[in-house]
Amino acid sequence: NDFCDSVDEEFFKDKRYLRPLTKAPYYAARIRPGGYGTVGGIRVNENCEACDKDFEPIPGLYAAGADACNLYDDSYMFLLPGNSMGFAVNSGRIAGISAAEYVENEE
Repeated sequence: NDFCDSVDEEFFKDKRYLRPLTKAPYYAARIRPGGYGTVGGIRVNENCEACDKDFEPIPGLYAAGADACNLYDDSYMFLLPGNSMGFAVNSGRIAGISAAEYVENEE
């Protein structure tokens, strides 16, 4: 609430968009947001390793971004520009880290 009357030095949000929380009760929820990407994309695990039909990782093969999304297999049309950007950036980072570790371990 302090940022509502001063300057948000952590996130730099303009105070005109902030509203103080002053009246209880307060509620919290654990959520799991999701997004969508390619229809029938490449299966990946938590390390962005491409997986075979039995969900076993294929050594040295990685996928990221929209190519790594297989949520709806071959039956869903989704239009929302920018929706998958966060997944693309983060899965690319994870795939890059995993690939670098794979190469280091192969030497």
